[in-house]
Amino acid sequence: GAATDADARNRGRRSLAGGRLSTGAAANGGAVYVDQEEGRVVVGDDGSSRIASNLMRARRVFRAVTVPLILEAAAITTIANRQKKRRSTHLHMGMQAFHRHTRRDSLDSLNTPCDVPRSELRASSLEDELGLQGSAKYWLGKDYTNFIFKDLTEVDNPFVDIVDRNVTPRMPWHDIGAAVSGAAARDIARHFVQRWNFTKFEKAKQHENYPWLLPKSYQDVELESTLPESAVGKLFTADCQILRSASNWSTGIKAIESSIHSAYIDNIVNAKHYIYIENQFFITLEQGNPTVENQIGEALFQRILKAHRNKQNFRVYVVMPLLPAFEGEVGTDTGVAIQAITHWNYASMCRGDSSILERLKAADVPDPTKYIDFFGLRKHDELHGKLTQELVYVHSKLMIVDDEVTIIGSANINDRSLLGRRDSELAVVVHDTDREKSIMDGRIYSAGRFAGALRRTLFREHLGLLEGDGSSNGIDIRDPVASSFYDGVWRTTARRNAQIFEKVFRCIPSDSVRTFVGLREFTAIPGLAETDPEQARNELREIKGHLVDMPMDFLAEESLSPAPGTKEALMPVALWT
Repeated sequence: GAATDADARNRGRRSLAGGRLSTGAAANGGAVYVDQEEGRVVVGDDGSSRIASNLMRARRVFRAVTVPLILEAAAITTIANRQKKRRSTHLHMGMQAFHRHTRRDSLDSLNTPCDVPRSELRASSLEDELGLQGSAKYWLGKDYTNFIFKDLTEVDNPFVDIVDRNVTPRMPWHDIGAAVSGAAARDIARHFVQRWNFTKFEKAKQHENYPWLLPKSYQDVELESTLPESAVGKLFTADCQILRSASNWSTGIKAIESSIHSAYIDNIVNAKHYIYIENQFFITLEQGNPTVENQIGEALFQRILKAHRNKQNFRVYVVMPLLPAFEGEVGTDTGVAIQAITHWNYASMCRGDSSILERLKAADVPDPTKYIDFFGLRKHDELHGKLTQELVYVHSKLMIVDDEVTIIGSANINDRSLLGRRDSELAVVVHDTDREKSIMDGRIYSAGRFAGALRRTLFREHLGLLEGDGSSNGIDIRDPVASSFYDGVWRTTARRNAQIFEKVFRCIPSDSVRTFVGLREFTAIPGLAETDPEQARNELREIKGHLVDMPMDFLAEESLSPAPGTKEALMPVALWT
């Protein structure tokens, strides 16, 4: 399983590459990349974009390829793993796939160990190249999707559209991934073996077609790098520790493991200068809350309060989706699920006595946003000559602390991912060992090369400072703590972008909308995109990057919890948290 002691951490010092790209199955020089902004699988070296084709390439290199699948509840998810099993097992006799029944009815329950790549991500350690490979512009069939307009259906017909691409904009996708090698990768492989054998014991004990996997002994064996020579000089070196959320139901272990949660708490508590978070959710309340148990919010609250009392400059950046990716329209009968998740996000951010912003105000912090603020991402484009926009769906599970420590994995900030006894998750915590000269809080600072490069690359992306996005205008992104950047650049850009998007598109969520009646009135008024497209284009030229404010007053006067009588109200609260 995942190593947990100091010796294992020291043994885990191996190469790590990370950035804007995550990898899928890869072997023998082939790779599947996911462009996290465009949300598109980029083809491998044989021109194929199907995961099955890449599994076949892996099969030609390795003796066998094993893929455990989660058997989803059809009433909740639409990913049709039965069909995936049939197709994958028909490809080659050396490939085995079987289902794992789960009590967790969520796409996040699909974070099986096979999501973790077994070959290296070919990403350069040079900051300007970090994660920028691949720019596919064509999305076949269901690759072109917008979850709020239409959730995935009939996925066994992958090349059949589910939305009208002449009318409906595709929802962009933002994600962060990493690949590890050496002892850290070995720990992931051991976790995979553990889950596979546990599932076989439960579901296919007597089935000879599904083999027991026997982990190799590695005592007194020197670990050999499998990296191609061309990649050796392009990766980062760091101390890597594998983390997981695992328990009896998911892995067969007696003790509940919640090491991802522990790593988040430890690094938040010990943060000295800043914390940068990207996550799909932000569902975390105060210590002792009977509904939400994870302590991420409590740790952030205590660390910010300490900074305020010590008169210390300290920043927490949180980037998350503007709305959850559930099919439906807010303010109608179809939007109950969207509103349910939105309720818990706002309850954690700013609404009610348990939210972090309200708790800080109650603790005599007059302006909590001096220390912590929340942001989303949004893009605009033209669809057949008509101006259009859409939120960028943040799917990342990332935290960077002090340009020193990075956590990347599959765990959301909610109880489902962090408690250990619920969804099964994996992550890696990376402690930089290679240093570079930087600036922090106005002083010369020795920063980690990996954490610093990843953070700066993300800042450039969100602020529109990447190559091809225009001039940097002299913006210095090295110091995330300085007021000149936090207030003068980051928050100012987010606020200005949000104002332009609202003026041009009248898009939601918006601080101008506090009630459902106000929502209908707001959306009934056309924006500049409809009334004066040329003026709208002039306005849109002022947008920098994708960063926007998270509207804290959106539907603030309404209850967003599922109303009695809805099917969502019949579900346990734990489904949403």
